[in-house]
Amino acid sequence: MLKRFRSRLTYSNVVSSLALFLALSTGAAYAANTVFSTDIVDGEVKTPDLATAGVTSLKLAANSVGGGKVIDHTLTAADLAANSVGSGEVVDFGLTNQDVAVEFAQIRADSTVANSSGGVTAHKLGAGTYAVDFGHDISSCGFVMTQGEAGAGSAGGAITGATDRAGNPEAVFATTRTNANVLADRAFQLVVVC
Repeated sequence: MLKRFRSRLTYSNVVSSLALFLALSTGAAYAANTVFSTDIVDGEVKTPDLATAGVTSLKLAANSVGGGKVIDHTLTAADLAANSVGSGEVVDFGLTNQDVAVEFAQIRADSTVANSSGGVTAHKLGAGTYAVDFGHDISSCGFVMTQGEAGAGSAGGAITGATDRAGNPEAVFATTRTNANVLADRAFQLVVVC
């Protein structure tokens, strides 16, 4: 019987038996690639150690990521929850006209843009008729228009009108008329509120 036992006593059998004995004697078995928080030294896990998209919002504690941890200009509207930014988070006078959906244009009588909130072009369609293009869809916005120069100058008065520009959702169709209701070239100011 001893001869039979010795014939089965190989290096691999001894090593595997020893490994089994040691694993069972510790009282716990570990799955491959299992890491517990107690196994990690503070500050040792770096960004390259994390899988792409490995950290999701469900794995972050509430209020654990503050403004100091966000790179400037990297957040988009898609990153923000609906109604997540309130008036308390906005610095007084820190918003531009585009941020609050109020835009303006000051147009000279020859249709050149004297001043604007940005990205505005204009051209004269005929006597007292103008197209003012704001560069993005304003078809759901309201318009306020008045006659007057961009800087110090004349505000002789005029009958003004503003409406959506047919065939161009980014533009306003504007008219200026004399008090006798005759189309005439006049400087005007236009405000768009969305």
